Amino acid sequence: MSTPPRILIADDDAPMRELLGSILRQRGYRDIVHATDGRQAHSLLLSAKVPFDLVLLDLDMPGMSGIEVLSTCRPLLPNCMWVMVSGHSALPNVMSAISAGAMGFIVKPYNMEKIFGMLDKFTSRSRS
Repeated sequence: MSTPPRILIADDDAPMRELLGSILRQRGYRDIVHATDGRQAHSLLLSAKVPFDLVLLDLDMPGMSGIEVLSTCRPLLPNCMWVMVSGHSALPNVMSAISAGAMGFIVKPYNMEKIFGMLDKFTSRSRS
């Protein structure tokens, strides 16, 4: 029996964190951890006894940006799916995230279709 996926949501905006967590729970995900800033996300990623399978990082957070967290932690967690979330969808932001290894970029406020599309991509990736 496979273990349920572990998910980290890192966003300094509490309502956005809670909304994304709620959407994930609606889809049946239960092992969801929240980080309130980049440093906390970085610490959680590096100290986790059980690695995360999916990480959703806000682009702009205090302490460390989502790009900084992604750049430093992705090499240590190569099997994890990394997705950047941001209200700033300018092309340079998207390109920075993709260049750093993000497998997706979701623009806030969250659109259910985009979240479900990302989860479908995650599900199909974790099965292969």
